Amino acid sequence: MSGMHAPEVVADASGAAASASAMSISSGHTWCQKIQFALSLVSPMACGGVLLFCKDIYVLELAADAQLMGIVGTVLAVWSTGCQVFVGYCLESEVLTKCFPWKSWGRRAPWFLTHLVAAAFASAAIYMPPSWDPVVLCWWYMGWGFLLSWLLAVQFNCFESCRVEIYPTKEERSEVEAIVKLAVGLGTSLGILPQLAVAASVTQTSLMLAGATFFVVGLVSLVSVPVLRHARQEYDVNALAGSFFREVLDLLRQRAFRCLCAYRFCDAMVNTLAINGTIYYLTFVSGASGAQRSFFLFLAGSSAAVAAVVMLPIW
Repeated sequence: MSGMHAPEVVADASGAAASASAMSISSGHTWCQKIQFALSLVSPMACGGVLLFCKDIYVLELAADAQLMGIVGTVLAVWSTGCQVFVGYCLESEVLTKCFPWKSWGRRAPWFLTHLVAAAFASAAIYMPPSWDPVVLCWWYMGWGFLLSWLLAVQFNCFESCRVEIYPTKEERSEVEAIVKLAVGLGTSLGILPQLAVAASVTQTSLMLAGATFFVVGLVSLVSVPVLRHARQEYDVNALAGSFFREVLDLLRQRAFRCLCAYRFCDAMVNTLAINGTIYYLTFVSGASGAQRSFFLFLAGSSAAVAAVVMLPIW
């Protein structure tokens, strides 16, 4: 009889050991902390919406030079793509460790904190141009766009690297991902809705209010900094990145990285066409303007948000 129960005892013991092992490598975070972590994307997504949508406000409502703005938009698109790789390289340096000790701050939280505050200022400044001159608007957008592209790249890189460090198991990352999608939707809404209000009625007051709103929204993700400080995985200083170009070449040799680049390219292209295409279709094809155009854009955005929420259980 004792021999018949032995396999069950062994199975129970191995199951308990596996459970204990999983518990030992889990983050130990509560749901509140996971929500707090997901909120780290609210401000970057809102500021990203400002960078993406502002040039259309400049052209359609403030009569910025369309040809010059087209060149500016192309230059910023190339810059924002290239700086992603350079940002990842810079994050491996120890530039901020003197002010933010690694043992208490980790490696990513200082970068996220400093660049989050700077991005809030930059997002507000874009909507406070010194002049409505068509050429000045283009150069104003380009200057702040260059800075904001870098700041956002740092924040998104910090989020991705912290997620892997803090949540080592795919089960926890799946749980967090569901909350992250809601946070992304919230951030996108907070970035787009004030701009729709500006598009409905452009005045100096509405631009100032939009800038002030973006400054406040840009600081919302500060609530995530305490959780990001938990990303304190030990590392070897001597094993940090060497030559920038050598690191890039090593990455390009990896098939997974090339596939990721192709995916990001297609995703960005579809999103850009969907957003900008809708704006210009409503303006030049349907003849909508002002509050009417903002209303239709709000309906389109709301439909996309509802579809994303409905698909959450499947994703």
